Amino acid sequence: MNIKKISLSLLLVFTAGFLQAQLINTDKVINTLKFGRKNDLVAVCAHRGYWRENGVPENSLLAIKRAADMKIEMVEIDIKLDKGGEPVLMHDWNLGRTTELGMGRNDLVSSWYNGALQTLRLKDKNGRLTNEHLPTFRQVLSFIRDHNIAIVLALDIKDKNAAWACWHIMNEGGGWKNHWGNPAAKWTIFKLNATVYNGPADLEKHLGLSGSRYNDFRFVPVYTTNMVDKINCMAQYNSYKNKPYFIGVEINIKQRNGIHQDIMDQAWRDGKTVCCFNAIPDAGGNNFNYANGTCCYTLSSLYYKSKSGKADTEDNRGSWQWLTSMGVHWMTTDEPVSLINDWLNKGFRNTAYYY
Repeated sequence: MNIKKISLSLLLVFTAGFLQAQLINTDKVINTLKFGRKNDLVAVCAHRGYWRENGVPENSLLAIKRAADMKIEMVEIDIKLDKGGEPVLMHDWNLGRTTELGMGRNDLVSSWYNGALQTLRLKDKNGRLTNEHLPTFRQVLSFIRDHNIAIVLALDIKDKNAAWACWHIMNEGGGWKNHWGNPAAKWTIFKLNATVYNGPADLEKHLGLSGSRYNDFRFVPVYTTNMVDKINCMAQYNSYKNKPYFIGVEINIKQRNGIHQDIMDQAWRDGKTVCCFNAIPDAGGNNFNYANGTCCYTLSSLYYKSKSGKADTEDNRGSWQWLTSMGVHWMTTDEPVSLINDWLNKGFRNTAYYY
């Protein structure tokens, strides 16, 4: 039995090395997520791109390119709207932490117009200024087209207006095609908090999903534990799960038998892919930066207690091993390369499905 396991691991390592010379087929990545949860594959998404190297800022064109260079199948980028309603790449609502403005000024993204924003230089993980500038979503699509890149984009969007803006840009006649000649709608996933829309009818009406656009859209609803008293999460999940645009579901599964364990179990029975954020501290120690760029909070400070009495009492999302044991088959992480190397040795990275 041990010999068989060793042989399988060696085969996967050899196969992975061979596949590194090829480009990922984005259609096959999407189809694997949507239709084919695999026992020997956990999908990896580079959170804010691959920015763990010196000189590579988060949510930058270079971070997307470095992720593609590493053959990571997906990047998650954050979308905010500028003063004119143009979608740009930025995690925080404010500009201080990641740009040359600095925290002393820390203007809102929405207080700057397109054009002026793009003059701002971005900082890397060490706070050093780089030659990368704050990109618009249009620039991302152009960059992928012009650099012959094959990667799946996951858009982390927090409001309806940003979702509408991105969807309509993607459907312009701008030729937003990737290495495979596929339009952006086929390799871009909209990852939205489940509270942004009331359900499928609201989403479809607002985005104008009909005809071919209905079939081209890709969507993942996100359920955080503090939503449990705001909406009927299970009913909403059930209303989405059989839609042609449903790719999978993201659940903030923090502990076994915790809040949203019911959705986790139902998604597993439905054969759907479950995504979760691998919550690795980004501000030193056990700390995370707030959404305005200031420091800091810990995961325990976000524990939620529902009206029913069910409550967060721990948060294990920092361990990708634990998330895998819970049945998560799609992980968004700030450490994609380390995670891939670990899973490769454990038989969870058979990326042959992507080629």
